Amino acid sequence: MSRRRLLLLTAFVVTALVLSNYLVQRQYDRLDKQINSIYQDRLMPSHYLFQLQTLLLNKKLMQEHGELKGEISQRELTRYDENIETPS
Repeated sequence: MSRRRLLLLTAFVVTALVLSNYLVQRQYDRLDKQINSIYQDRLMPSHYLFQLQTLLLNKKLMQEHGELKGEISQRELTRYDENIETPS
């Protein structure tokens, strides 16, 4: 009788551990989806906006204080325009 109880208790503990592991894994999967959603919906657009702001500021500074007569400056302005149009 004692051996049977020990076997049942062991089976119960193993079942409880497997069930607990499954539930914890489901919570981690749900958390991963939420974090990925936050990353895609909020962080990527804000990163793009900061990048766009930097490019526009650099272009503005170059137009206000740079030499626009040179061919190099015109190429740099064109490069800024291309970077603004195509997000990286």
